[in-house]
Parts: sequence; C-alpha cells; structure tokens
Amino acid sequence: MVQVKSTFRIFFPSILFILLALSACQGQATLTATNPTDESEFSMPTDTAVDNPTIEPTDTVIPDPSPTVNPTDTFEPPTPDPEVDETNTPSSPTETKAPSEPIGEVSFENDVLPIFQNSCTRCHGSSKAEEGLRLNTNANVMLGSEDGPVVIPGDPDGSLLLQVIIDGSMPKRGEALTPDEIEIIKAWILAGAQDN
Repeated sequence: MVQVKSTFRIFFPSILFILLALSACQGQATLTATNPTDESEFSMPTDTAVDNPTIEPTDTVIPDPSPTVNPTDTFEPPTPDPEVDETNTPSSPTETKAPSEPIGEVSFENDVLPIFQNSCTRCHGSSKAEEGLRLNTNANVMLGSEDGPVVIPGDPDGSLLLQVIIDGSMPKRGEALTPDEIEIIKAWILAGAQDN
C-alpha cells in the first residue's frame, strides 16, 4: 500500500500537468519535439484557431493532495474528552462501563458461576454443549471448546470467552451481560481463573 502511494505521489503531478495542458488546448493543437529536453524544438501548427498558440511552462507548484504517511507510524485512536457527558447517549450491549463498586476477591463458585448459570448454561451446560463448551464447572471452563481454550488465566484480553461477551456475540440467546457481570468475569480471569 505504501509503494502504491509513493508511486501515485511521484506520477500525480505529471499526469495532472498533462491533463491541464490538454484541457487548455481543447484538443486543437499538437506538440511535436525531436528532442524532448530541447524546448526550442517544440512547434505547433499555425492553422489552429487557438488564441494563444504557445504553451509556456509555469513555475506553479501543484500541491500533493495525499497526506504524508510514514510506514513506521502506528494508529492511535482518539482519546475521549473527559468533560463530555455521555449519560444521555443510548448504551449498546458492547459498551462497558465501570462497575458500580470496586471488585474485591472474586470466587468462581459464588460470583462467576451464577452469571454463567443465568446467561450461558442453556447452551453451554451439562445437558447441552454447543461447540463442545461447557460453562457449568471451573474444570469444564478450563477445558475450553472444540476450538481450544476460551480462558487464559491472568490474561482477560487474550481470553476468547471474555472477548465474545464484550463484543456482544455471546450470549446468542437472551440479554447481554451487564457491565458489572463482565467486570466480575474479567476480575476472575485476571486473578488466575481459580476454582474457588
């Protein structure tokens, strides 16, 4: 992509000059040259109806319309303005907000399993295991699905289970998890996804 932009940047001014010259001539004049570097050799037919039969080179510099791109630059998303009040904007299932209370020690049995039982085990429980994933015990969660692990202890960002919950693709049936529920699962994974 960078090579294409560089090539475009090199040839664009030349192409633009040619198009402007042809437009000025309106197709009525032709330029001929025996030696393209010798400007004295250019001539135009004298039987044309053009008001100005000579084309004078100009010193006009045509600005490059493409932005300068450095291949080593990285994309950085804009930072949100902390003074913007977002309380009146509708929330989406993928939008997460800070939990209402700080999360202390998270227990799989007392905190995470009830969330899974309420929202996930209809499709990923003991009687049914879509994609081979069962979320009814810590051991089954750690086994993962047919595609491999879904929880990486200590790495919530690398855990597929949390990713599909946050992006709203899971649960497929029923309501999306609340921001507090998502934070509980995230805290459990961050603490090592322990069976406690």
